[in-house]
Formats: sequence, structure tokens, C-alpha cells
Amino acid sequence: MPKPQAAAQALAFPILIGLGACVGLPPAGGPNAGSASAVGAAAASTSTVAGAQAPGASAPGAGAAQTPVDPQILQTLLQLFDNQDTFQVSLSGAAGTPEGDLATVGSPQGFALRNYYFHLGIPLARAFSFDTSDPMIQKKLKTAAYYDQNSQTRSAAMILLAQRQDLNDKPVFDQALQFFDHSVRFGAMEALAVWGHPATAIHMLNSYMRQENIPILKIYAATMMARLGSQRGLAALRDSLQNNGSWVVQAMAARALGNYGSAQDYDTMVSLISQASQNDFLLAEYCLAALKLFPKKSTATAQQPL
Repeated sequence: MPKPQAAAQALAFPILIGLGACVGLPPAGGPNAGSASAVGAAAASTSTVAGAQAPGASAPGAGAAQTPVDPQILQTLLQLFDNQDTFQVSLSGAAGTPEGDLATVGSPQGFALRNYYFHLGIPLARAFSFDTSDPMIQKKLKTAAYYDQNSQTRSAAMILLAQRQDLNDKPVFDQALQFFDHSVRFGAMEALAVWGHPATAIHMLNSYMRQENIPILKIYAATMMARLGSQRGLAALRDSLQNNGSWVVQAMAARALGNYGSAQDYDTMVSLISQASQNDFLLAEYCLAALKLFPKKSTATAQQPL
């Protein structure tokens, strides 16, 4: 099989764009998860674009590849993985080409597609997740989640590894939460949200949140805790909504509360909307969160005794 030629200049796209889309994460907020927000449009949370899946994004089912796969396929995948650094995409002179066109798209699906096609490790990790019978393939998936130098690939591999719901994979996420690259820490939090061990994941996220100094990472840890049903996560979101000087962090908190909050948060959003001095994007996020919380508020009101 001919190998792609190395390009002179590698692309460097934002890490957080499209991870969930590339590996098939379910939407983080149910039917309302695709709503626009600061983290969806600017910080590009994986949950925002989870509904815009890249090719091959759907997760393998319980019956995936339990019988031996053609050795030629496995050997090719292993060779590609070991030599993935030789595949790089350059935009030098790419205007008018499919590669150049793909780099210019701005929709959630477009971000997901360019992240998928410009980072070979992501489809390779996806392929590894389909075979659960070959120990070498499984080792490569875990190696990618542990050590891959490309943060997009490593994050995607962690999410795919988490979907196996194996408690023995906890050290992978522990290490990633301490890694110097904050984009890898984001990937670890996404992985914990789908790992299938909510009590352990919440404990890990809470410990991480208390030591993290980067505001958007702290708020994202609280978001993943709330997604897993943690009241402590909701409390942290409410505190960030009221006591943070960054409108981006406040918008992220509002979006998360819109997805995972309770009827009481509806009243908070309505109260904040009335503060006309707020930045326009933040006001829009409060309105959106209130719209998502309104059914909960209506149900709670209807259940109150007359």
C-alpha cells in the first residue's frame, strides 16, 4: 500500500473541535444539546457537535468484531499506526482543492470532518475500537490513549477506550487529567462522561476541578459532573454563573445549567436576563437556557399544592 507523502507544513486546528463527532459521543444535553453557546461555537465542546458525525463515527455495538479479522486488515492498520507521522496535510497551495475547501467550512459538521480527515490517528483509533479479539489491536488503542503525541488522536482514543466501560482503564484517564496539554485534559473529561462508572468518574472530576487553574477547564469539569448527575457539579456551575468575571465562563455555565439544571435555575436565568448591562451573547445564552429549563419549571409549578 503506498504511503501518503509527508507535507512540508502540518495543519494545527483547534483540538476541541469535533472530537465527539469523530468518535460517536451521544449529545450531552439530550434533544437540546446542539444549541449554540460559547463552548459550542468558540471553545467547541465535543458535545456541541456530537450530532454532526464524521464518516465511521457511530460506535460499535455489543456484537462488534468478536471473531478474528482478516490478518491483512490488521497488519495494514498496525503499519499505518506506526507510521502515522508520515501523513500530514498542508494548505500550501491548496486553494481550490478539496483539502483547501474543507479547511474553510465553518459548520459543526465541517469542523468535525476536517478534524477527522486531517488527523490520521482518529480514524485509526476508530478502527482499533471495532476489534475486541486481537490483543495487539487493543494494545494499540490503549497506547494511543496513553501516549499519542497528537492531542486530537489521543483524545479520540480515550473516548473510544472509555466506551468499552472497563474499570481497569482508569489509569489512562488519571494520567490524562494531569497532562500538561489542556486539550488532552479536555479529552479525558469527555471520556469520563461515557465511561460507564459515574461514581468513580464524578470523584475524579471533582478532585481535578479543585486543582485546575484554567477557568474553562474547571467549568467543563463541573459540566461533566452535572451530566453524570452530580449535585456538586450543579453547585459549581451555579457559583460560576454568579461569581465569575469572564462572560465565556458564565455562558458555559448557563449552557450547562440549561442542559442539566433544575426548575430553580429557570428563575435564575430569567433574573439574569433582566440585567440589561450584560453582554449580548451572554443574554442570548441566558434566554436559550431558560427556554430549555421552562418544561421543568412548568412541571414543578403544576405539581405544587393549591
